[in-house]
This record gives sequence, structure tokens and C-alpha cells, in this order.
Amino acid sequence: VTLVGDNNLFGLRVSLNLSNAVSGSGGLIVGKSPVGPGTGALFLYGANTYTGPTIISNNSALVLGPSSSLGASSPIQVGSGATLDASALSSLSLGAGQILLGSGTCAGNYVFGTGATLAPGFPDSATYTLTMSGNLTLQSGSTNLVVVNKTSSVANDPVGGLTSVGIGGTLVINSVGNALTAGDAIHLFSATAASGAFDNIIPATPGANLLWDTSTLLTDGMWRVLSNGPPSQPTN
Repeated sequence: VTLVGDNNLFGLRVSLNLSNAVSGSGGLIVGKSPVGPGTGALFLYGANTYTGPTIISNNSALVLGPSSSLGASSPIQVGSGATLDASALSSLSLGAGQILLGSGTCAGNYVFGTGATLAPGFPDSATYTLTMSGNLTLQSGSTNLVVVNKTSSVANDPVGGLTSVGIGGTLVINSVGNALTAGDAIHLFSATAASGAFDNIIPATPGANLLWDTSTLLTDGMWRVLSNGPPSQPTN
């Protein structure tokens, strides 16, 4: 299969198995058939090389075989109730220019290498959780992009369901709401086990007289804001 353009809909009433590689500069959309409802999934077994987007629409599924991949596809978007199943692989590795986002479920183990980006949720004001049911590894050179929208409380899109997370690379906090203050906490992930540390933080501080507090990150997945201001002056 050679993909041309980004609107190639695999509208599945029953499952479809593709044994050969998917190639081309286009992308694919896994969704429901316009003819009628169904419960089909798209199974990919080839050594894919396509470079366009992969969009798994709400309540749909894309399943990778043990020798398959998503090629150089980007972005990779997993919609609400949708599943990207890489559990047949030892791990699904994402590389330079590839971005994974969404609010569905990613089954299996995922490795983000140099130039790859994990960006849970969607670029809007709602709050989502991206579920990853295996092990997540953020290697040096990767990016974890977290959008924080603070109103009366802090809201962001965490990664949940992890067996383990190995932390590395760059953490980018994009604050689009009110300014962060001491005591605020950003929920990055929920995992049974966590290790490592981010190599770089952007921005380096959350604001004037504030510091990032990583003291509980490996135990509760929280990225906290700590005061670094001058001590208050006593009053007479």
C-alpha cells in the first residue's frame, strides 16, 4: 500500500490485515466505515516506511505485528477510546520528528529517542489522560511536552497506567493559563515504578522567586512549584 495525501480513511466494519509494508508520503486514518457500524481493527504486519500522519479515531484500533512499526509517521494521534496496540513488539521506538499525542490507550512498551516528542492530550483547553499500559522510556534527546492551564486550579494532560517510566531528555512546560505559584503541582504521570531525571527543563524556573521541585516525582509523578523568594521581614 502506498499512501498519497493525508485523508486515507480505513473505515472498518470488520478487521483488515495488511501483510506488506505501507509506504509513501501520505498518512492514514483508522475509523468507522461510512457504510455502517462495525468493530474492525487495522492490523499492520509489514516494515512500514510511510511518513504522513497516523490518526486513530475515537473507539478505533490499530494493531502492530511483531515485525511492524509506524515508519516515520508523524503526528501519531490516538483518539478518545481508541487503541494503538504495540504489545507484539518488544518496544515501539519513535525517532526524530515523531510526535505521539492523544487521549486513548497505547498498549505495549514505548521508547522515545532523540528528536521524538511525547505530548499527551490535544491542543485545546480540555483536560485528557493518555493511557500507556506498559513501560515508557524517555531517552536523552527526547522531549516531553506538557501544556498547563491554570485557572482556579492547575490542569494538564498526564500519562496514566504505566508499569514503569524511565525519565530523560527535555521537559517542556507550556503554561497557557494563570501564572504558577508556590504550592502548585503538575501531574506528569502515574506509574508503578519510576527512575531517572530530565536532562533539561524549559523554562528553567516557573517564575520569579520560584523553583521547580522534583522531590516527589519518582514516587507520585508530580512536578511541583516551590518558593525561592527572600524571607519575609519581621514587623515591629
